[in-house]
Amino acid sequence: MSQADKLERVSAPEADLELPGLGMRFASEDTERKFGEWRLARATRGVVVSLRVTSVVWLGVLVLLWVARPEGVAPWAAGIAAIFIGIAATYFAVRAKSSAAVELSLLVSLALAGELGLGIANVHLDSFATGLATTVWACLFQFRATIVRPTYLAVAVSTYVLTELYLVVRAVSSGTVTPGIAAIDVFLVLSAFAIGLLGAVGSAGSRRRSYRQQCIIERQAETIARERVRSEALFKQELSHQVAERSRELGAVLARSDVTLDARKLVVGERFAERYRVVAPLGAGGMGAVYEVERVTDGQRLALKAVVGEVSGPSAARFAREAEIGARVRHEHLVSIVDVGVSTGVPYLAMELVPGGSLEAQRARFGDVPWALPILRQIAMGLAALHDAGVVHRDLKPANVLLADGVAKISDFGISRFGALDEATSIDPAAPTIGASPSPRAGLVTGTGVIMGTPLYMAPEAARSAHALDARADVFALGILAYEMLTGRAPFSVPAVVLAMAQQPTPTAAP
Repeated sequence: MSQADKLERVSAPEADLELPGLGMRFASEDTERKFGEWRLARATRGVVVSLRVTSVVWLGVLVLLWVARPEGVAPWAAGIAAIFIGIAATYFAVRAKSSAAVELSLLVSLALAGELGLGIANVHLDSFATGLATTVWACLFQFRATIVRPTYLAVAVSTYVLTELYLVVRAVSSGTVTPGIAAIDVFLVLSAFAIGLLGAVGSAGSRRRSYRQQCIIERQAETIARERVRSEALFKQELSHQVAERSRELGAVLARSDVTLDARKLVVGERFAERYRVVAPLGAGGMGAVYEVERVTDGQRLALKAVVGEVSGPSAARFAREAEIGARVRHEHLVSIVDVGVSTGVPYLAMELVPGGSLEAQRARFGDVPWALPILRQIAMGLAALHDAGVVHRDLKPANVLLADGVAKISDFGISRFGALDEATSIDPAAPTIGASPSPRAGLVTGTGVIMGTPLYMAPEAARSAHALDARADVFALGILAYEMLTGRAPFSVPAVVLAMAQQPTPTAAP
């Protein structure tokens, strides 16, 4: 399908918005119902004002009738009371946002008001011309009650129009008026009815067309928004793929390199890698530091993790591993990686900035169950996304969970296993991970291939080797983390991995 065809399809009205015939009703009953709600919402203020004015007018009429002829006011008072009941019913229907109830109550009130006005004009004013004028005025005025459909209005108005026509015929029969005058009266009444009805039909059709156009515009906007979201998702997917490929290639080069890097610390205010301006330091770890940076091209704030100090190429390759995992596995509860590289001898990776600090900094709240449960749920969701992608984190701990406005994101994939990456590259696991804030419970690190991670959260099988760890090790770490967050204390006085190294069994945690 060509772009022009797509645009034509987007701009074409949907079938449920068609207005067949005279355009007085939508083809879809659901659309007609929604139109009634839309019309009522737009007219609510005007309807309420009209009801108040009408109440004052009829109250004034009742007072005048009482002053003019107190002994004969009872029947008119009853009719006016009925009108007030209709006004009250309409008011409550408006408050309840019921379009059908508003139309019904207005229909009855308009018919009753017309009949009552005609009766008062003929009886109390004793003037045929006054009754005629009342009818003509009521026709033109009541057809402006635009909240009611023209067909309903025609039914309400025709009640007192027919009454006036009957009075005209009776006046001719009794000789009160001549046939010529009567013909003029009939012409005026029917003309007022026709003019009012045509005005109401035109107004109703205009409102329906306006609503139809608004719906088409809203649907076009929704379609464009969906296309924009889809395009952005495809762009992010492609960007993630490119970053992951660059990370993999960089990791392979660094892993095979015998060069030792002597990376410097970054300085606040400097421009790094041509496109990042260092804003502030966020934290430091064993072999690196994390900085808040501003991307020069668009001003977006990111977190930049950089190696500092002397480090071997294979150790620096763990940066590339973390970047590859963070770029390939995207999830709302995982920190996303957006860039990776080496600049002026400093290996770095750029990731989304999570401004709330780590879970480690929230230890004072451990034991607060209502606070802990949603965070644990989010950590579990992020961990599930990693496992679905074939990734074992292998260092899940509070310092590696970042928080922002109640949203938890798992970070630091430096010692994670991703597919066959561990077997494909000889990466030294001895170096500690780099966190945005250092953990007070420092990680246990030993020689290559022996153990890595943070002892408290490590599964007993880690005592054998790092390659013995699979997704179950992350579940173990999540269990330790959950126990701490829910109770405020660690489940074991001695970490399970340390007991396993001493060939002692893991004790049962206290309830």
